[in-house]
Amino acid sequence: MTSRNPSPFKKASLRRRLRTSVAWNFRRATSGIRALPAWVIIGAPRAGTSSLYEWLSSHPQVIPAFRKETHFLDDNHQRGPNYYRANFPLQSELSRDIDGSMTTGEATPNYLVHPLVPRRFAQLIPNAKVIVMLRDPVDRAHSAWRLKRMWGGEEESSFAKAIELEATRVQRDLDRLAAGEVFKPLALNRWGYKTKGLYAEQLERWFEFVPRENFLVIRSEDMYEHPGPTFTGVCEFIGIAPRDLSTYPVMNKATAGAIDVELRRELRTFFEEPNARLSDLLGRDFGWDG
Repeated sequence: MTSRNPSPFKKASLRRRLRTSVAWNFRRATSGIRALPAWVIIGAPRAGTSSLYEWLSSHPQVIPAFRKETHFLDDNHQRGPNYYRANFPLQSELSRDIDGSMTTGEATPNYLVHPLVPRRFAQLIPNAKVIVMLRDPVDRAHSAWRLKRMWGGEEESSFAKAIELEATRVQRDLDRLAAGEVFKPLALNRWGYKTKGLYAEQLERWFEFVPRENFLVIRSEDMYEHPGPTFTGVCEFIGIAPRDLSTYPVMNKATAGAIDVELRRELRTFFEEPNARLSDLLGRDFGWDG
């Protein structure tokens, strides 16, 4: 006879969900006296945003958001500013003095590619700092595909086939976004492998609404090669004391794998002009064309 009592695992899961629900309801009820973020990591996906956010969350002057990715400025904007505020600490918490002022922020990597987000950002948090992490777009695309395969979000077992299908899969989302339609671009979020690597056009949209001096653009390869100095620069940018972490954990690693040589060559050709445009826009060579 099968017992109807929930397993210990299910009981623990139910308790966690209940605690999360109670905490979120309290946050919603107190949203009017909560802060807005002082900084936002806007992308790119699979470029180290989770790692950097984890490092920042360990800093004693940082109070993390309730959710790392609030998705307010892209998917939840219709819920209103108090929904956004509910993700952040009480304003009184930020006035605590621990080696200087406290700060809070979030990291939603799809903000970079979404064309409606820059205007929304400028209207709600015009003085917030913007952190952008950019990774070799070929490696970024491949990493995104591999992670989707690991998590069951991509049925194509061939990266080449997924790249071939991208235009068909995401074009309707791109057209609707270009027309200013408000919706969740699920296909773009899921399958925009090459699209999300067109960094120059994405940053150009952002620069129309947010002053360039409010941006810190980080080359992901540099962050992982030199995590300490990179983290120091980020701390100084958002106005907190530099801190040397004992370790710099890498979050959300995808399984390793090589890209077919011919496909890599094709993708290098595809990104040659966009990468040159990015170098011209930012006045630096990202060294991704080798």
